[in-house]
Amino acid sequence: MLTARLSSFSPVRYCKALLVVLACWGLILLPPMADESMALEIDLPEGYAIMGDANASGKIDIDDVTYLISYVFSQGPPPAPLRAGDPDGSDGIDIDDIIYLITYIFAEGPPPVSLGPIIPRPVFSACSDEEFTLTVGDTVWVHAEPSEEATIGQYLADKLNPSTAYGIEVCATSRTPSSGIFLSTSSAKSALGDEGYELTITADLVTLEAYREEGLFRGIQTIRQLFPSEIEGATVSEGPWTMPGGYILDYPSFEWRGFLIDVVRHFFTAETVKEYIDMLAYYKMNIFHWHLTDDQGWRAEIASYPLLNEIGSWRGDDNYGGYYTTAEMQEVVEYAAARYIDVIPEIEMPGHSTAAVVSYPWIMCYPPEENLEIPEIWGVYNTVLCPGQDTTLSFIKAVLDDIVGTFPSDIIHIGGDEVPKHRWENCPHCQQRMVDFGLADEDALQEWFMREISWYLYDTHNRKTSGWSEGGVCQADMPPGSQCQWWLLGDDIATLAEQGFDVVNTYFGILYLDKLSCKLSHMYDYDITGGTDPAYVEHILGAETAIWTEFVVTESDLADKVFPRIAAVAENVWTPASEKNYYEFYKRLLKNLECLDHMGIEYGDMEE
Repeated sequence: MLTARLSSFSPVRYCKALLVVLACWGLILLPPMADESMALEIDLPEGYAIMGDANASGKIDIDDVTYLISYVFSQGPPPAPLRAGDPDGSDGIDIDDIIYLITYIFAEGPPPVSLGPIIPRPVFSACSDEEFTLTVGDTVWVHAEPSEEATIGQYLADKLNPSTAYGIEVCATSRTPSSGIFLSTSSAKSALGDEGYELTITADLVTLEAYREEGLFRGIQTIRQLFPSEIEGATVSEGPWTMPGGYILDYPSFEWRGFLIDVVRHFFTAETVKEYIDMLAYYKMNIFHWHLTDDQGWRAEIASYPLLNEIGSWRGDDNYGGYYTTAEMQEVVEYAAARYIDVIPEIEMPGHSTAAVVSYPWIMCYPPEENLEIPEIWGVYNTVLCPGQDTTLSFIKAVLDDIVGTFPSDIIHIGGDEVPKHRWENCPHCQQRMVDFGLADEDALQEWFMREISWYLYDTHNRKTSGWSEGGVCQADMPPGSQCQWWLLGDDIATLAEQGFDVVNTYFGILYLDKLSCKLSHMYDYDITGGTDPAYVEHILGAETAIWTEFVVTESDLADKVFPRIAAVAENVWTPASEKNYYEFYKRLLKNLECLDHMGIEYGDMEE
């Protein structure tokens, strides 16, 4: 694009600009100004201050270069990204910034920093002067039918057809087509990894290539976002359906890009859950963490213990609640899998278990509590499971047998957070268990319990476990592949990683969507690694953003909390830090909100 634009301008003007740029680049390398006598003397228009230090920063820097170039070519003060001095957001003045300035001069406006309002921003993109226009008769091409490629192609066609009314079909081809949209996987693309893709857009053909089908599916979301926002509408629009030409190379920075929803404090239907899975797919997220049990209710059908649903799924005088049948949960799992999203179920233990204890009181500590009921108020309750009784262990293992039969994910989340130990201190069963296994205190008893459950899942079902970081899962003798989820200050995430634990970051101070104090900009700029030493950063699997629903009652409440802030987290965990720029993201997000409007997605205040 740069070459094409430069070719239409005078060589004299080009040379003049280049000389100015090179001269000013030399000035950047000078030490800070000692006094005003070092300033470059030019007759400036009003408001430009002293040339050589136009922004009065005390040194010659990129801002001064920008103002000088703008003045030479009489274009007036440069736009905001140039005034920032580092338009590509690399935290340094480099050749990309100079290229940006040159392009600004000759294009009479700032060049695009990406092909379009794509979220998350691709790793690399380059524009061309061409445009691709989708027309009647265009086809989504794949190598073979039936195949996963064909299924992905049909997904794309189903997204494009309602608004275009083109009746786009998916067809197989043995060679590269001359027009339309072509989806292809190739072993030659192994360097892209499972979720990476390359996208090439010419006037006639859109070519999406990946190593795995997951990469094709991630690339499909980029194609959707390159079309006009009306493409997301459910009714026919006129078009034209054009996208800018160019090239994109893209792959995720983190393997774990998750979203947690609490359906216990307030219940949301399986259909609503599917809608959120659709939006996770749209933003290239790949983990759906389903918080299914807590003090205030039990939301998963368990055939072996039906009272968990007959009693444990309802609360209060108005009998508020609900649960997902096994068939509904399997349907959600299949729905997510078709979008290359893993569903991670969470069964809370040994704390946050009041709903389970009310359903089956014999799993509580001795002496038993009286007049138990499922609470309607949020908080941390002393009603916890009794790890001292073998019957409690048998109960939990049977529940997990059912869960494993419903959820094929490699990871089962077993909770572990906020466990009051008062009942254990006075329970003879718990105290005897501590004696039998030489456990020093009740914290060690919880570690023993979490270890026992984790090894059961690993040995019996070949499943790995995750749990909240303070809940006894961060210990050396857990099964291979175990991981922990860090959410609160205390055990520092960097320390956990440096100790060799695989960690998912869900820090409540930044990543909780129900907290209005977690601002859009904070979620975007937050360092997921927590400053972990690069030698151990491989143990930071990624991040999850969470929506806890104590005060999220309606679907409208839910949408207002989740959107648009989830987009900031999605870009944080996908896009390399070197390519992130909050100012530029904010501009893309404004355009992206138009897509949400056409989807019928509600969203909250941009500043929250």
